[in-house]
Amino acid sequence: MPTWEPTAYDPDDFANRRHIGPSPAEIDRMLDALGVASVDELIDQAVPTGLRQSEPLGWAP
Repeated sequence: MPTWEPTAYDPDDFANRRHIGPSPAEIDRMLDALGVASVDELIDQAVPTGLRQSEPLGWAP
């Protein structure tokens, strides 16, 4: 059982939006405005290959 009490989502609450992140529709609008088809394509265009990690992080289960 969670130790926190869930609250209703308020789209005008800046902190709530900041921590939840953009909705799928907002991501689609962003990608359309930038002229890319996917977040992966955006990353390919924005992050130099030399800065990328070649191996995935080993997150503990």
